[in-house]
Amino acid sequence: MPTPAETYRAQLIRHLQNRNAERARQVADLQEENARDSAIMARVSELLPEPTLCMQCWYLHGVRSHMRTVDSRPGDPPDTARLGCPNCDLGWTVPQ
Repeated sequence: MPTPAETYRAQLIRHLQNRNAERARQVADLQEENARDSAIMARVSELLPEPTLCMQCWYLHGVRSHMRTVDSRPGDPPDTARLGCPNCDLGWTVPQ
């Protein structure tokens, strides 16, 4: 039968191993987040490679989605066209 000190020692070892495993997962998550941010920073540091690309899709996700003319919305200024991204909800008006 283990002594109280041996039982305590075994529990402490398990506890520390669990904490270390959780920290390793956190470090891996942070490294992955840093890699994503670095990729975004590299894209944001340059102008859009094509003027019709959706800036949100390109800069945030590296996706080449081209803006298209879409139906206007109530409240859009007159003599404007609305551009929208087919991949995300980004859109705005431009003079016609």
